[in-house]
Amino acid sequence: MKAKEFVAFGKKIVAIGKNYEAHAREMGGTTTRNSPVLFLKPTTSYVRNGNNVLLPLALGKCITKWSSVW
Repeated sequence: MKAKEFVAFGKKIVAIGKNYEAHAREMGGTTTRNSPVLFLKPTTSYVRNGNNVLLPLALGKCITKWSSVW
C-alpha cells in the first residue's frame, strides 16, 4: 500500500518508540530503559501531505521539533 492510500484505508497505527539505543539518545532520553514505549495514532490524527495540523486554541503557542518518515 502506498502512503497516500493509507489515509483512505483508515486503520489505527500501533507503534513502538525508544526501542533502540540510538533512537533513545536522539530523543534526549536515557538508554537504560528495559522495555519499549508503545503508542497509538488513531485515524483522527491523520493529516494529508500539505495540510495543516489543527491545534486547540486553548493550547496556546506550540513550538516543537519533529521529523517525518514519509
